[in-house]
Amino acid sequence: MRIEHNGVEIDWYANLNVDLPEDGSDGLHVLRPQRPPVVPRVGFSEALRDYLKFSDYSNPSVDFDIDLFVLKIWKLANQAYYQWTRHLDYMPGELTLQIGQVGDLTCHNRGYACYSPISNAIILNDAWIKRNYDAWIYALDYDNQELWESINEELFFVLSHEAGHQFGYSNPDGMGDGCSGDHGCHAAYGDGSVIGYDFNRGGRSRYYVTPEDISHVPNATWKEDDTDVYAVVKTGDLSSGIKDYGIWIQHRFSVTGETAPGSLSGGDLDVIDVIGANSWLQGTPSNTSPTGNATYSGTDNFLGVDMGQDYLGALLRADASLRYSFTSDTMSLRLDNFEAHYARTGPATWHDHSFSDWGDFRYDLRCTSSGCSGDGVQTQWYPDTTINDPSGWVGGVVDDQDNSYVGSFVAEKD
Repeated sequence: MRIEHNGVEIDWYANLNVDLPEDGSDGLHVLRPQRPPVVPRVGFSEALRDYLKFSDYSNPSVDFDIDLFVLKIWKLANQAYYQWTRHLDYMPGELTLQIGQVGDLTCHNRGYACYSPISNAIILNDAWIKRNYDAWIYALDYDNQELWESINEELFFVLSHEAGHQFGYSNPDGMGDGCSGDHGCHAAYGDGSVIGYDFNRGGRSRYYVTPEDISHVPNATWKEDDTDVYAVVKTGDLSSGIKDYGIWIQHRFSVTGETAPGSLSGGDLDVIDVIGANSWLQGTPSNTSPTGNATYSGTDNFLGVDMGQDYLGALLRADASLRYSFTSDTMSLRLDNFEAHYARTGPATWHDHSFSDWGDFRYDLRCTSSGCSGDGVQTQWYPDTTINDPSGWVGGVVDDQDNSYVGSFVAEKD
């Protein structure tokens, strides 16, 4: 997901359940471990924004600083929510994260935050946000890494705790303080749960969600594996020897650590949030090269994944074209017109992904009868059965370490 500030893209978080296309759209078969949950819709109190601007009036970039702080919360919220959503057996519907109280979205307590069942919203209290914002600015100005980590831990814990309420945590043996009904909306004291209050009694609380926590959430099943695997597949042309091609994306996510005694922070929070990808092509190659010069082309016939930090995990598509020289037994591959699929301010869609320093890539390959290869590229020849041409198609995979992307492609002889 990409977020904008005044029309300028300034932050990114890979949420594959949201960013990948729906299965069946754009001629793609998309396999995901769960239905895509709705991304939390973030609201920000204008009164709170005005207060932060006034308190930091000497800083000419204060608007940008405030939005960066909101984006920090947004990224942590994605991870905090994911602790729960990856175990849900249903699509949760619209979720709201309100930064600062406004209208009916108000906490009737002096705590850090609350969950409102009526509006199905997590509300972060003004006073708590003001304190964290001031500390965040101080940490930036004075490069205070310890304070920076402490803010991360506190924000992450509260967001994870409140998300448990949003997904209906109910423990018959739990603690009922703060509950609207007669059920235990918090874990029992001494449990150490992220959905409990042990930190408030001098104990340590976990930053992470456990199988015990998930057992008290309706319509949820604990998922033991910490890696979710996604596949995006395109079917090969019936006239070719290519069955299908595409990419696998692996998302490894885990949270460990506990708070310091009697605190929300000062602990050993560790979030592993890693994206990996690889590409493939399935088919029966002909092992027969062309008997003369040949060109191959297609539209949106490359499928890949951006592995750079700015768009890590974004699905890519591009046009792949190749030119084969019979006399030198070489091939040139060109990939251009890149697009990436992700959510911005609305549903995920394709966005132009060609930049001044990235895109329109060209590769020089050396060929044999079994195919062509070059730096980061492997191809093979495939038959066109409609015209009995053993080299009527070419297909291959790309693993470009320098430009940080992987993918696969097929192209038909012109």
